[in-house]
Amino acid sequence: MKTLDRYIIRQYLVNYAILFVAMVMLIMLLELIVNLDEFGQAAEKVEGGWIDRARAVSAATLDYFLPMIPLYFVYMSGLLAIGAAGFTLTGLIRNRELVAMLAGGVSMYRIAAPILVIGFAANVLLFVDQEFIIPPLKQKLGRAAADIKHGEVRPFEFFFVPDSNDWLFTAGRFDAAEQMMTNVTVLKRDQGRLYAEVTAQSAVWDADLSGWHLTQGYEIKQLQDDEGGMALVRDPRQIAFLPTDLDPTTLVLIRHKKFRQLLSQRELMSLEAKRQTVDVAEFTRIRLSRYSLPVLNMLMLVMCLPLFLMRVPMNMMPQSVKAAALGVGAWGAGFIMLQIGPAVEVSWLLTPAVIAWMPVVTYLPIAVYNMDSVES
Repeated sequence: MKTLDRYIIRQYLVNYAILFVAMVMLIMLLELIVNLDEFGQAAEKVEGGWIDRARAVSAATLDYFLPMIPLYFVYMSGLLAIGAAGFTLTGLIRNRELVAMLAGGVSMYRIAAPILVIGFAANVLLFVDQEFIIPPLKQKLGRAAADIKHGEVRPFEFFFVPDSNDWLFTAGRFDAAEQMMTNVTVLKRDQGRLYAEVTAQSAVWDADLSGWHLTQGYEIKQLQDDEGGMALVRDPRQIAFLPTDLDPTTLVLIRHKKFRQLLSQRELMSLEAKRQTVDVAEFTRIRLSRYSLPVLNMLMLVMCLPLFLMRVPMNMMPQSVKAAALGVGAWGAGFIMLQIGPAVEVSWLLTPAVIAWMPVVTYLPIAVYNMDSVES
């Protein structure tokens, strides 16, 4: 690595870090102001003086915001790369360093190369973030503001949720953190016809056996009589385990759609097999967008980078405004295109793969044209 590369990379990384910290602090401040009441409620259950209550509020604030930092990086990574590149190249132009490089025979593309390399590395980190850092934090990241004082997703009730066997599950309370249901009722069906009912006081999920361990679980079967009607077997049979593929993750996904974006590739692929329970096309689109998003971020960087590669010193404010408009516009349009999946019915034309890669196909010719227009 040459001295020039090290110098540009150092400047770029410093600007990237400053922008990231500034944006994260700004988002945290705005969200803290909007949800100030919810953070204050975290001290309600604390006994003691104002110091103890202040500690409780501080702990709740850190517990809420620290896990959010990896998620903020996912949303901001594309714009951060553009902003850091703009500040880096603007500084080189202002100090006449870019002119000196060009006078020394260094081409514009060679100057831009270290920025593109670090941009690529940042997108590799983005993929690692989505696959290995965010999924273990999904219980905290999926919380709403009202859940801050609880620390996890609040328990909820659900009614008639089907599994792959077409059994309908109902629970008066489901605790995702404990992976436990209470007041459970399961209607077993075969081709839409009820043939048994299972009730239990509570049920705890067993991932190894793929089912629920029942407490005071009973099954009442219904059989056809000779005339084709249904005869109720009134003597219930006690059961201790109920095998099913309706796991706690699926229940949370049905309740909170935000969780879909927080799963790893392995979890998404396992959920795609549950065609009876989940929207397979939506999970396929999310999984494929994990690959298209880093490519999209790189194309956005390539689109905006030529606006800062100027051969002569000049006022960079107009160029910065153009880059901001292009970058934010491309980011917003890409986000909208990725959200087409939930808004329209999947057809032979708008498949999950087409939707996931649509922004890349759209921006690729623009990026090539902008980069080719650079006067090196």
